[in-house]
Amino acid sequence: MNGHLYKPKTINKPTCSFYAFLELKIVAMIAIFVHIWVKKKHIHEFLEATVANHNQSVREPGNLRFDILRDAAEPNKFVLYEAYESEEAAAAHKSTQHYLTWRDTVEDWMKKPREGRKHMILYPKDKEQW
Repeated sequence: MNGHLYKPKTINKPTCSFYAFLELKIVAMIAIFVHIWVKKKHIHEFLEATVANHNQSVREPGNLRFDILRDAAEPNKFVLYEAYESEEAAAAHKSTQHYLTWRDTVEDWMKKPREGRKHMILYPKDKEQW
């Protein structure tokens, strides 16, 4: 650098809405993928409890989706796909009686602790498209 101040190279970003979205840190809708491994002897009971949770969850304010998926190759593995209008709506779900009942009911039926991963929904960005 020979005694000169280092100046980082300026990178010009395209002016598209995606970059504006990231820079403004707009409150985004979120999706959560919850991976669950169920002990084989409890699959039927797990499904009954999870469908009951689903039936109440889809009625919550701010809920966009609550899908129950089953792995095609591993029948005791399930994924809950949950989508919410906001972080607040997702947090509110975890304080509902039906969620708390589901959580406590299925806990001992799991082969290992469930794993949840949160994602930002980039598109569709209009909640009316859900």
